[in-house]
Amino acid sequence: MNSPTNYRPTCSGKVKAVCSCCDRESASATPDAEGEPVLWNLGRGWSEAPYPHDFVHQDGSIGSIFTCPACNKRLHAGESLMVRGARTELRA
Repeated sequence: MNSPTNYRPTCSGKVKAVCSCCDRESASATPDAEGEPVLWNLGRGWSEAPYPHDFVHQDGSIGSIFTCPACNKRLHAGESLMVRGARTELRA
């Protein structure tokens, strides 16, 4: 099983952010110096919880955490969403 990821590289050398709630991918974006997506290039509505590029989260993912526009809309409406790490813990 592959460990969770907060972003994925593309064949063209760009990266796509992966939503920590629903696993939706952003549009391709130019990576920063550490290889992570640059928030301003992801498209409208994406958010980022910045972490050091080598920070390892409880779910095994590394670096900053991203949330897609649809999940952000649900969160701003007061809904509670499960993040990837919580889903991983519930399956164990």
